[in-house]
Amino acid sequence: MVFRFAFLVSLFLFAGPMQAQQLGVDLLINGDAETGDTSGWQSTGIDSVTPVDANSSGFGDFVFTGGTGTATQTLTQDVDISELANDVDNDVLAVVFEIQLQARSGDTAIATLFFVDELGATISNFVLEDDVRVPFEFECFSTRRAIPSGTRSLRVLLETSRSGGGSSDGFFDDAMLRVVTAILDPSSLGDVNRDGVVNFFDISPFIAVLSGKFQIEADIDGNGVVDFFDIQPFIDILSA
Repeated sequence: MVFRFAFLVSLFLFAGPMQAQQLGVDLLINGDAETGDTSGWQSTGIDSVTPVDANSSGFGDFVFTGGTGTATQTLTQDVDISELANDVDNDVLAVVFEIQLQARSGDTAIATLFFVDELGATISNFVLEDDVRVPFEFECFSTRRAIPSGTRSLRVLLETSRSGGGSSDGFFDDAMLRVVTAILDPSSLGDVNRDGVVNFFDISPFIAVLSGKFQIEADIDGNGVVDFFDIQPFIDILSA
């Protein structure tokens, strides 16, 4: 444990310019749609649009959504992390992926993150989907996963499919992708409202996350799921 901690400290102290640039910063281009187009993405129909009403807006002037083309439409963006190959293969890096999703009228809003090797083959992937489907209401999805050894790029795929009607009503906003050290800063555990302090005001957000959504700060035991087993550790932090 001491050796691993020392290794992670050296990661910060002696990292090269590219590593310093990539760790902890958002690696997606135009993840919030605020360019007003799909710059940075490859599109098969999804576009950046002005929300049709205030209730459907995200956190800016534009959101991504499908159109009237094919029933399934996508946005794809590849992020090269090959400069971090040594650290990836030593299993000391993780990825944080966050996005706002909204699905309406039985249509889907799905975000998938792929871990891709140097030959372009998928090592593994995980999926975030708005299965609540509350009209005109975004749901925030956030997850933190270890980057598998051999990963050289990250691929984000946003996909909406319509079940009927004239357009695909899946909406996407505020997509963010960060590479971080595999060990979460312990001081952030329990700070579910992300105000820098763990206190009474984190209780309601923690309960909300327990209802089925994932948030890194609420995963106290670090097993990738926020559930019953995080409750007592959260209480312990809150009472400290």
